[in-house]
Formats: sequence, C-alpha cells, structure tokens
Amino acid sequence: MKIFRGLTPYLSRKSGDSDLVTIFLLFTAALSSLIPAFLHRVFFDRVIPDRGRELIVPILILLVLVESAGVFSRFQADRQLACRSRENRHRRRIRLVDRLWLLRISWFDAQGPGAVIRHYDDAGLLGDMRSVFIREIIGPALILLVLLPPMFVLQPVLAACRITATVPAMITGFVFLNRDLQYERKIWSVRKRLTTDLFRGARGVSTLKSGRGGDGYARYLRSIMDKLGLLEEQRRILGARWEAVAAAATRVGGALILVLAVFLVIEGRLTFGSYIAFSILSSRSMAAMGEFLGGIRSLARTGNAVNRHQNLFLQETDEGPPSVSLNPPSSGQGGLNIAGLTFAYPDSGKILRDLNLNVMKGERVLLSGGSGAGKSTLFSIILGFYSPLNGRISLSGMSLIGCTASRRRELIGAVLQNPSFFDGTVRDNLCLYGAAPSDRCLWAALEAAAADDIVSGIPGGLNARLTGEDSCLSGGQRQRLAIARLMVRPPSLILLDEPVNALDAACNERVRHSLAKACEGRTVLLISHDAALPLQVHRRLSLTGGYIRESEIGETDG
Repeated sequence: MKIFRGLTPYLSRKSGDSDLVTIFLLFTAALSSLIPAFLHRVFFDRVIPDRGRELIVPILILLVLVESAGVFSRFQADRQLACRSRENRHRRRIRLVDRLWLLRISWFDAQGPGAVIRHYDDAGLLGDMRSVFIREIIGPALILLVLLPPMFVLQPVLAACRITATVPAMITGFVFLNRDLQYERKIWSVRKRLTTDLFRGARGVSTLKSGRGGDGYARYLRSIMDKLGLLEEQRRILGARWEAVAAAATRVGGALILVLAVFLVIEGRLTFGSYIAFSILSSRSMAAMGEFLGGIRSLARTGNAVNRHQNLFLQETDEGPPSVSLNPPSSGQGGLNIAGLTFAYPDSGKILRDLNLNVMKGERVLLSGGSGAGKSTLFSIILGFYSPLNGRISLSGMSLIGCTASRRRELIGAVLQNPSFFDGTVRDNLCLYGAAPSDRCLWAALEAAAADDIVSGIPGGLNARLTGEDSCLSGGQRQRLAIARLMVRPPSLILLDEPVNALDAACNERVRHSLAKACEGRTVLLISHDAALPLQVHRRLSLTGGYIRESEIGETDG
C-alpha cells in the first residue's frame, strides 16, 4: 500500500540480531489463548453434566498454569522487544544528531526549533518500528493463526458470521486511517510554522510579553494557534467517529451471533460448552484483530516520520558546496567612465582635480595612494554620498549623477572600511542590492562570508533587528556582514575599500576565495594596502594630488 511505502529498510533485521526467541515466546502466548477455551468446553460439556467434582480442581489448576504461562511468555517477549527498541532508538537518535551537526544553519533558521524536537521524536519512532512490527503485527497474526481454525472447527457458521461482521469495521478503519494521516501531516506543518515564528528572538515570546510586536503580530500567532486547535479538534472527532463505528459493528455483530447461537443450540447443532469456547476464542480473536489494526495504524503514522527523516538526509551539509547560486551572471552593464571629476570639501582645498578614469567592463583595478589622497572620497562620490563640483560619472553610458538611490544600489555594490547598516532586520540589510531571495540563499551567502556564526548567535537569526550604527557588532563582524550582503546579489560594479582588513586569519582565506568568486565577470575598483591583495587585479592606478598619476597595464597580482 502507498501509506507503507519506504518502511522496508526500517523493518529489516540488522546483522547479528535475531528475533526467533521473541517470536517463539509470542507463539507460546498465542497457544495459551487456545487451551483455556477447550478447557471451558470440557468443563461445561463434561464436568457439569456428569457431576465430575473430582475434575474441577485439576481443570482449575491447568487453567491457572496455562494462563500464567501465556502471561509470562508475553511479558518476556515485551521485555526483549523493549530492550531491542531502546538500542534501536539510541542508534537512530545518534545518527540524527550526527546529521544535524552537518546541516547548514539555513536549515535550522528555516525549520525552527520545533522541527528539531519533532525529528528527535521521529528518530524514536523509527527506532521502535521493528519492535512495533513484531509486537503489534506478528504477535496478533500468530494469535489469529492459532485461534481462527478452531473457531471454524467448533462452528463454521458462527465463525463465518463473526469474520463477516468485522469487515465493515476494517474497511471503515482504513478509510479513517488515510484521513487521520492527512491530519497528522497538516498538524506537523502548522506546529513547525508556529514554533518557528514563536521562538525567533525579537519575534518570539519576549515580543508578545512586551507588546513590541504590535497587535498585528499577536493576531498572526493567534490565527496559527486557532488553526492548530481546529485541526486537532477535527482529528479527535475523526477518531471518535471511528471508535463509534467500530463499537457499533462489534455490538451488532455480537447480537447477531448470539441470536444465531440460540437457534443452533435449540436445533442441537451447538452445545453450551462449545458456545462458551467459541465466545472465548471469538473475543480473543477480535482483541488480536484490534491490536493488528492498531499496529497497521502505528506503522502508517510512522510512514510520515520516514518521509520527514528521508527529506532531512537530503538536505545540504557543510561537507559540500551549497547548491544555491551566489554568483549569477553579470548583466551587460559595468564599464565605468569618469571624466573631469572635481571635488572639494567645504572650507578645504580640492581633493580631486579634473580626474579622468576609464575602467572596462569586467576589469579589476587596484587604486593606491597615500592617506588623504582621495581614494575613499572617490568611492563616496560614485556611491552618491557626495556630489562633485564638476565632471560626469557614467556606467555603461548611463549617468550616475542624479541617479536615484534605489537604481544606484541595483548597479553598484560596496564593501567599505566601516560598513553601515540601516535600522531593520538582518534579512532586510542583506537584501540591500535587490529583491529578497530565499533564506537558503541568504544563509549560503553568510557562510561564504564566514558570517553565519554571527547571525546564528543573534537571537532571532535573520529576523533579528540591527539598529543602524548602534548594532553592537564589532568591526570585523560588520565587515563580514557587508561581504555577505554583496554576495547575495553582486551588482555589475563593485567597490572594495580594504574589504578584509578587519578579518582574522581564520576567516581571511575563506572570505578571499568567496570574494574572488563574487567578483568574477564584474567591474571592480579595489583599495588595499595589503601586500597580498584580496583578489587578482588587471591594473594598478595611483591617485596622487587629486590626479591619476600612473598606470601599470598587463600585470596580475594575487
């Protein structure tokens, strides 16, 4: 059946494990259910009519011994299954922890803490699966195998009626089971969504208690909780309907069998002792049938856990590169042209004097010069922070002077010595250069910039708020976040002003490699005083006295 697809690997026996002793104990318990029925038949058909008082005590002793043997056998089988189940649960949970250790932080941010707890519970269900299969499928099947043939031997008509009476309940049970699994999947999804939103730092419990989240967010969480409560109520109603249908079928079937048994006794085709024995076999068979159906229901529910478990093991890990593309192809724009650029701060001399610069599309240029030469000022003018006195700046023929801030951000990206962040969430700040991509893309960019540990350590993760300059981040952390922001959606023109000067040695090499990948095919202006440049360049330019003084063409530095 479709609902049991994929369970075989979890039901198969591990090498070195043997369940023969357990199955033998269950078979012994099944036999102990058969013998008392025939002892009751002897008691009512032989002892009572013949007044054989001397047989009462031996039969009672034999009944006690048989029932005790059955209880002991079942207890030993359950004890062995419990020990085996504990070992399997531990093995599955250790494997889960090993996998969670390798998953990217983006998975945890997207799924939330509720998913981690549920996957831990799922690992326990998977560890219990083989024990459940033996206890609730093989055990009841052995009982049915032992008890059904004697029922047909005692009275085939009654046995056929008893089996026929259970068919509607079984059919209805499978219909309800399918709907119950659908509710289980929906409840899992809503719970994951609720826990993800509820426990995300600033968007979590503290927000609700302080009222900083506003009435809108509180209403949003209440709507999710209302939906969860509605689904749970519908699932309980579904279970109550199934129990009512099963009880009705059992009672109607029992009443019909009683009427039929009375006619058979009147006609002499059934003795009172045979009816007592048949009733015992029938009740125990129906109990085994109910346990069997319960086992099928448990395995079917575990099928949802299997799907979640398999999907978890398909997620990306830190052992390989992310499948998310961080470096989309550059647009056709990118050639930078600066002509006759002049700039001066108020009450000071000119910093840039009739500066001319032409950078071809895809060219990487190193801009050097002494302190105060105007390198960072030139970057600020290109970014639109300052307006020049004279001159023009164009990118692929389009003038940047007078360009709107949003359009400029689509064309130009920058990592400055002192990166700035606006008042908003981490996600909002990372999406400065374009529309917000998926969380997977954002986390991939953070990992490439060695900034994933920064965001994961902030309560709220991607939804944590940064309060502009007062964001409590160190210089190195701000620089790594700025590099991640650039990697999310690299524009055609990239300005780098000492992009790795605040990074420690542990992050430097990782960030250099990612930065070089992000700059491939894009126009780059680089300011760096390091002997080892953060990326290879095609040209070196020197800015001195407000002019471009020298140019070395054809060199490549690494």
